[in-house]
Amino acid sequence: MSIEKKQLDYSLNNWNFEEAKKLLQHWSEKDANQLPIYCRFLADTGHLDEINSLFQTIILNPYQRQLMISKEFVVFKNLRVFHSNLCDKYITKADFFSKLYHYSMINDLESLSETMKNRSGLINRNTSAEDNMILNFAINRLADESYLDASIIKELIDHIANAKSMNSQRRKYMLAKLVNYAISVREI
Repeated sequence: MSIEKKQLDYSLNNWNFEEAKKLLQHWSEKDANQLPIYCRFLADTGHLDEINSLFQTIILNPYQRQLMISKEFVVFKNLRVFHSNLCDKYITKADFFSKLYHYSMINDLESLSETMKNRSGLINRNTSAEDNMILNFAINRLADESYLDASIIKELIDHIANAKSMNSQRRKYMLAKLVNYAISVREI
């Protein structure tokens, strides 16, 4: 096992997601073939804005643009379609999750916070993997700007524990994000 892989494993095993993100970003900058792994990590940790920025960078680079059509980069294609569909949905028939996505993308914290407050029954154990990714994105936005309503943290942690469609990396990341936020606002 390479030293780099050991560093990544160590970071992930210790829930140091920022260090893991830095490592993956560095590797993807050195070797474009690592972009799918980095893109997947960004999706799993709810950094959808960074994925969209990455899309723009890839489109401008002729070599990297070829990756967009490779079967190894299926996550890239899926996320591009996902983004396009959510934007269309917000315009034509906005629902809870398309609103979360839109307000997170444009960094409208007030509307995002209000939408989260009107979540009654919309976040539950059957929430899809895609909707959990959007929820993760919204939580990131609100927590990073100290705008997350601390009164919903327990409910969100319960959701993370019981969600059927959430991979372990997203589950750990969201849990760490919420616990760290609760500690920072002295709710724990």
